[in-house]
Amino acid sequence: MLVGTVYTEKLFHFRRWESVCIFINGIGKLDFLHLSKLVPAKFFKHLSISSNVVLRQVFYCYPVYGDRFLQLFHELNLQLNCSVAAMQKSVFGHFNSLCDCV
Repeated sequence: MLVGTVYTEKLFHFRRWESVCIFINGIGKLDFLHLSKLVPAKFFKHLSISSNVVLRQVFYCYPVYGDRFLQLFHELNLQLNCSVAAMQKSVFGHFNSLCDCV
């Protein structure tokens, strides 16, 4: 039995078959999958507005501004010209919509 399972069963009265997605969403946090998508999105955003000209040019010229970047931004409905706060809001909205379906 996993430690996380023990906590969710004993402290929060969740059973193994119940999703903790609603609980995580209720406390205003993201699950690991959405966090692992938000971090690179914020990294790409900071690269695109970096004051370091070399980093900014490498970002725009190098293939990183390609498949993974486009897939990530399309999946989460993000835009490079929006603020980091708007990105976070969009990722939280995506997570909320998934939790509502459970």
